[in-house]
Amino acid sequence: MACTMASDGIVEPRTDPLAGADAAAQHIVDGCLKDGPVGPVGLEIEAHCFDLSDPSRRPGWDELTATIAALPPLPGGSPVTVEPGGAVELSGPPMADPLAAIAAMTSDRVVLRAAFARAGLGLVLLGADPLRPALRVNPGARYQAMETFFRASGTGEAGAAMMTSTASVQVNLEAGPRAGWAERVRLTHALGPTMIAIAANSPVLGGEVHRMAVDQAAGLEPTRLGPRRPHPR
Repeated sequence: MACTMASDGIVEPRTDPLAGADAAAQHIVDGCLKDGPVGPVGLEIEAHCFDLSDPSRRPGWDELTATIAALPPLPGGSPVTVEPGGAVELSGPPMADPLAAIAAMTSDRVVLRAAFARAGLGLVLLGADPLRPALRVNPGARYQAMETFFRASGTGEAGAAMMTSTASVQVNLEAGPRAGWAERVRLTHALGPTMIAIAANSPVLGGEVHRMAVDQAAGLEPTRLGPRRPHPR
């Protein structure tokens, strides 16, 4: 877990590193794959943060966390955190259905944008940062480890761009009944081309025109992108 700050002033704790790939896989199974009904929906939205008087300036960690610490309670209950490059993320709580999740997120965004504007900062929903070069501002240990891994794997440039120059919308769902897990994963990967097309409205990255989603995916190592294979038993 990264070292980020929520709107209630609580700093997320660092967790002990896992022993290896098998321990990481088991952690995911224990925490994410639960046999049960499809259940509630959660949304997360990231927005690039910029200086309203100088859009090319990337606000620093202290500036971002001070602004977040001064936020009032958000009506939809979203914690507020900071991504590696200073993008600001709202993580909505689980809601009964998509419409309720969207309504809660919309109300939180109104309060967040107004508070950041009073601090002289803007928030823009774009898949890629069109102006600024990649730069990490979040000091969290998780992101330090990711930087080290990307450099060691020969994907440092693409990894830095993905970490610090992109923003996303994330939809969080329950795993659902165990009998449907494999089919739901296959469907997720089948939707890949559609997900790439969604990012086609953000073609400028760091001042240059890119096929953003395709170019960034091509530059990352394949273990982050390929379909998940069954674990050998």
